[in-house]
Order: sequence, then C-alpha cells, then structure tokens
Amino acid sequence: MSKTIRLTSRTRTDVLLAIDDIYWGALPRQAPLSCLGRDEGEFDANDDDISALLEEVSRHAWNRLLRYLASREHSRLECRRYLDRTRVHHTISNQLLDKAEKLDYLDDNRFANLFARELLRKGKSRRAAYQSLRQRGIDEAASEQVLSDVYRPQEECEAVRRSAEKALRRTAGKPRKERWEKALASLARQGFSYEAASKALNELLNEAGE
Repeated sequence: MSKTIRLTSRTRTDVLLAIDDIYWGALPRQAPLSCLGRDEGEFDANDDDISALLEEVSRHAWNRLLRYLASREHSRLECRRYLDRTRVHHTISNQLLDKAEKLDYLDDNRFANLFARELLRKGKSRRAAYQSLRQRGIDEAASEQVLSDVYRPQEECEAVRRSAEKALRRTAGKPRKERWEKALASLARQGFSYEAASKALNELLNEAGE
C-alpha cells in the first residue's frame, strides 16, 4: 500500500521526511536518492521504501544525538529538545533516548550532579541551581537531593563570597554604602538570601578596610 511522502530541503546534505503530512525527521539526501531516485518533492512510495527511509531517519538522528552527547553531559529533556529541533518524530526520539540510557550514554542523575557542581563552581546560588535543574527536566525530588549533596554549608558560603567579590568589583571606588546596596541587590537577583549576602559583603568590605 502506497503513501504520500514529501521530501523538503533542510540543508545542502539533509532533507526532511514527511509521510501523509506528518514529519518524521531529517535524513541524508543520499538515502532517498538511492532507493527512490529523488531527494526532493512529493510522491507516492510503497511500504518497503518508507521503512527504509524511516530507518535512515533513525540512524541519522542517532548519530546526531551521539555527537551532541559527546560535547558534554546532557539531560534527557535537553536531548529531546535537541532532536525536536530537527523535527524528529516523538516515537523515534523515545526509542533513541531509551537506547542512550540503556547504553549509559545518558543519565539524568549523573547529569544533575555534574551540572550542579559546575553551577556551584561558577558561584551560582542554590536557588538558581535548583531552577536550572528543573528547567532541564530534573524532577523536584532529584533536584533537592543532588543540591543537598553538592551545596553543603561550606561550599555555599564560598559560592556567595565569590559572587560578592564579583559584585563589589563592579563598584570599585564608590562609597561603601552605595557598593553594599548595589552588590546586595545583585546577589538577591542571583538567588542568595539576604543573610548570606549581607554577611559576605560585610566581611569583604571590612577586610578591605572600608
């Protein structure tokens, strides 16, 4: 039984495959050229040709996913969004993401731990880190757990101090009151509590003799 397929140019080397107006993803131009003799346009194709094209879509998406994961750790949601940008159908995305997890290429717990440590190293507040994890698909319980492991009291004090130092550098030469207020506002926007921020600022200003 034939179905209507549409091949639309995406890049110089890729085309998008739609079957009965449903997009399934990108594939190399060479694939439809090999089995259909065409790499663009709308026409009918039989089940065997469609099956071959879908296999190429899956293979192409898998290779892209592997390159994406090779750059750094990513969450499952980040990977899904990445595949969505090339209009990979959700059934193919789910299969590929499950495969990546089974092979241990993708692990949300591992990602969350590494990502939280990187945010701490950059001086991000625990609240900002929590929001970043949730935006990347890490659920509430897992986010709270990893932050409890990573953001221990001493590490959190160091994080607010690093951010306070950066904030104070931006107002060097200004009166103490003005520096304190502007830095405090900056730290509050970053998610640090008033108590932690004011303590760090007072310590730094006192150390500088201001």
